[in-house]
Formats: sequence, C-alpha cells, structure tokens
Amino acid sequence: MKLSTLASAALLLAVSGLPAQTTGVAGVNDLTMMLPPGYLPTGSGTVSCSTFVTTGATGTNVVAFSLDAPTASATFLLISPLGCVPQYFPFLPSAAPTCAGPAAGTPLTNLWLSLVAGGPFPLAVPGIINSAGMTRWNFSLGWPIPPLYVQGLMLDFCSPTTFKFSQAMGFQ
Repeated sequence: MKLSTLASAALLLAVSGLPAQTTGVAGVNDLTMMLPPGYLPTGSGTVSCSTFVTTGATGTNVVAFSLDAPTASATFLLISPLGCVPQYFPFLPSAAPTCAGPAAGTPLTNLWLSLVAGGPFPLAVPGIINSAGMTRWNFSLGWPIPPLYVQGLMLDFCSPTTFKFSQAMGFQ
C-alpha cells in the first residue's frame, strides 16, 4: 500500500470518528439532572450537548445533579455559561472499553471536554462519592437564570489518563 493511500485511510478513519461524543453510560460515567418544577431525571444515557432543558421555573428552586462514578476516587461538576460543543477538547489516549463502558462508542470518547472554557470557566465544584459510587450536587438557584452547561469530571485510575468525563448538558 502506498504511503499516501495509508495516510488517506488513517485520516478518513480519524475524521469518521469525530461525530462521536462523550456518552453517559449508566454505572460508569452517567450524569443526570433533576430540574424544577417536575424534578424528573433528565439526560441520562445521552451524548454531550444533545440535552438542553428550559424549565420555565420562577423564584428560588433547587437543581440536583447525580453522577455515576463507581470507579472514581474524586468527582467534580464542571459548570459553564459559555456553551457546549461535543468535541470541544479531546484528551487522548481514549480510555479502555472496560473503563469507558459498552455504550461509549468508537473511538471511546469519555475523555472529551465538551464545555467551552474561558475566563474562570468551567467552574469545578467538588463532590462526595457515596458507597453506591454516585455523587449528588444540590444547588438553590434564583430563576429565571441564563443558560448553564454542566459536565461531570471524575478522577479515575481505570482511565489511562487517571480522569474521564460524563456527557455534557445544559439548562435554563
């Protein structure tokens, strides 16, 4: 095979993987949000930047997030008002399938930051992992609010880089 053909095939393979984005995998790296007024679980199992919820809430309400992270040693909720781009920053190498979960896709993309960074954002809020491998954050917010985007970050020795991300979502 000629070198140019090999390079073209490698480029095609790399470009064909770009539509892949971080997927929330239950029991691995899944972020769920519960928003007023109904507090129904939203966003579980989705891909980054595909979930945006407008609640229509007014006054002060609690917003809750839960993150599946059973193999993590620490968790953080990243928050940014600057937007969400599915392939904003791909950290490489990708995690192993056992770490990423069966629905993570190819290439395995749970090392992709989807929140747009700038200034002090994304803001990282630490969490406490419970015995079930889940972290929960509750925030009391005054509504209406501008759009906010969130993504879970886990310090996890299962990953070759010792960290991984959940899917990113937004709400207002």
